[in-house]
Amino acid sequence: MSRVVSRVALVVWALYTFGPVLLLTLGVSIANWQGCRLDEGSVHPCPVLGVDLGSALYTMGMMGWVMLITVPSGLLVGALVGGAALLRRLMRGSGPRRR
Repeated sequence: MSRVVSRVALVVWALYTFGPVLLLTLGVSIANWQGCRLDEGSVHPCPVLGVDLGSALYTMGMMGWVMLITVPSGLLVGALVGGAALLRRLMRGSGPRRR
């Protein structure tokens, strides 16, 4: 597998696994910065630079529920792929490295 494909796969894995956590953190940070209310009950108005971001912040806040699936499943996939890569490397032996 080429390095480019490996790096793209790593980025996709990281976004899947940790993307909802980052969105939730960003949403809560923006709401706190603006002094807006953010909860799971309903959308609350939150004007930021003249634009109401209440709906977007509510969606970002809901990412907390999504991360209950993506974080454990992403970490499991990461462990399986990492273990397979380690096993493959060990099975190749300690011969000269190829690039």
